[in-house]
Amino acid sequence: MKTSATNRRVHQLMTAITEGKLNPRPDFQRRLVWTNDDKISFIRTVLRGLPFPEIYVCAGTLDADTGSATEYLVDGQQRVTTLHQYFKAAPGLKLGTLAAYADLKTEEKEAFLEYEVVVRDLGKQPLDQIREIFELINSANYALNSIEIKNA
Repeated sequence: MKTSATNRRVHQLMTAITEGKLNPRPDFQRRLVWTNDDKISFIRTVLRGLPFPEIYVCAGTLDADTGSATEYLVDGQQRVTTLHQYFKAAPGLKLGTLAAYADLKTEEKEAFLEYEVVVRDLGKQPLDQIREIFELINSANYALNSIEIKNA
């Protein structure tokens, strides 16, 4: 399988979700499992401009008459959904001491929206192969122990 890696800015991902061009929760995805603390920690990572692992997308639907296409998010659901919740001020996201997106300075908002996410595009693949890839990517059931977390 040939894949390509590019960067997309957060604003491109947010727009794609809002317009229905990127489906962050296709039927093969598992449920959202991040705690609120996980989400806050991740948002802080992005606001500080620090990197996070690439996300995977694949071709979804294609309307041959209009040229309108969609993509499915294969891996990165927790991350992309968290970014979208923060950007849209989702009521279930409890920010604590973290500033809401709406309360950021203009420069901070722009930095958030211009943050580059590495996207690995799997292209057009049969759905059963995408499911297999999803299962392989998410097959590790390993959590860091306290010493590994401290060292990280």
